[in-house]
Amino acid sequence: MQIVKPLAAALLAGLLGRHLFQRLRRRGPIGLPVLGSLPYMLYRAFVEPGFRWYRFLNEMRAAYGDVISVVLGTQEFILISGYQQIKAALVGRADQFSQRPNQPLYQVMAQGRGLLLSEGALWLEHRRFTLRVLRDFGLGRSLSEQQIQTEAQELAAKLSDLSGQETDLNVHITKAIVNVIGSLVFAQRSGYEDPKLDNFLHHTKALTQAGLDTELMFFFPQLPAWLTALAPSTGRYLQSEKWIMDHCREKIQAIDRNYDESSEPSCFVEAYLQEQRLRQASGGVGSFDNLQLVRTVLDLYLAGSETTATTLRWALLYCSFHPEYQEACHAEIAASIGLREVSMKDKRGLHKVQAFLDETQRIANLVPMSVEHRVSEAVELDGLPISPDSLVLPNLYSVHMDPELFPEPHEFKPDRFIDPETGTYKASEYLIPFSLGKRACLGETLARMELFIFFVTLLQKFRFEPTEDCRLRRDEILLGPDGVVRAPGDHSLVVHKRRL
Repeated sequence: MQIVKPLAAALLAGLLGRHLFQRLRRRGPIGLPVLGSLPYMLYRAFVEPGFRWYRFLNEMRAAYGDVISVVLGTQEFILISGYQQIKAALVGRADQFSQRPNQPLYQVMAQGRGLLLSEGALWLEHRRFTLRVLRDFGLGRSLSEQQIQTEAQELAAKLSDLSGQETDLNVHITKAIVNVIGSLVFAQRSGYEDPKLDNFLHHTKALTQAGLDTELMFFFPQLPAWLTALAPSTGRYLQSEKWIMDHCREKIQAIDRNYDESSEPSCFVEAYLQEQRLRQASGGVGSFDNLQLVRTVLDLYLAGSETTATTLRWALLYCSFHPEYQEACHAEIAASIGLREVSMKDKRGLHKVQAFLDETQRIANLVPMSVEHRVSEAVELDGLPISPDSLVLPNLYSVHMDPELFPEPHEFKPDRFIDPETGTYKASEYLIPFSLGKRACLGETLARMELFIFFVTLLQKFRFEPTEDCRLRRDEILLGPDGVVRAPGDHSLVVHKRRL
């Protein structure tokens, strides 16, 4: 027994010495052996009511630099901040920085399939296929515009019945956006009272609004996936993902049973099935199997519905808190469009509207740290060696909140996107809500169309006002809950139908 304590002390000293030797050579916080900076982050989360993980990481950037190493648990994260460094990595060295995480739990979740978490030849083949199919169905052109207009009018009709009432717009907006995606993917929409649609929204929120406790499962990649999956928060996350996958699989099977191969595809699923059967006739489906179809549909839904709906919620919330900008946008819409239905052709003439939506996307910082990347091989960026085992976080929040790029970044100022000399809309290359490079959001074109048409349609017909509770809880609502997608806190607005 006498030798145990000295031996334990020696082992502990050796572990600490090895940790210090490794971390002192890396730019970033030193942290603790095995746990890294995780205890400090959890302590901050426990004692600070307004703690948010993206702010915590941005503080690390301020302390250590634009390209740093942060260890949480046993997982090393490479935090890339600032526009120039993010562009240098994701655009200048896109081939090296375009991989996705391959840790065990990611493999359990996505199995290397779909669009969001796949990589390599499979990802490239299916990204190209998906873009081609969506373009064939009118993405960015009149067909998808008509689908968005239809859903915008349906939403407006629903809100007309709620005029003068305090209303939580979350469910109504998300259902409308989900129906746009459903039209493209399945050639069908769901009624607003469909209970399956309500369940879909519940499980989608569970995935995108998972908090810090769920994120903990990614901090110890050495643990077997089955063990981390036993954690209650992880179990809830995986349960919601399974429900959505089963829901998508059920819809796909219904289409498969009734699909006439002699007819032109009417939706993404039919186009995929057509491609699958053509390949089968030629000797094998290759990567176009049923699992890839289900994962792709799930990714299209998650990437195309929750993020766009949340951005629209932010826009209407800022309308209510800034009535002067809301009325300026409405006046511009009334003068340029009048009472007719809005189209994408109107966008060029609506300068204040474009500026308002850009400022909303900037200050909302919907996905503050983008989606995790991974390097294909050992590389170096800004003097920091990066291993393929590390997860790369593009700190989009650092760009949108940079006072040198956007003075007074915490203030909502749409006029920053207006040319002071001409009074016209002025885009900024530093606004990157859809990220940059090869992994930039595949649905950016559709999302921009949805935001513009829905926002203009709603401001054309309604005025939005905060409730008294909303005014009292303004800071809490604008901070929002902790989650992968940064959403406003729960709130209601008063919807007033305009006299047309």
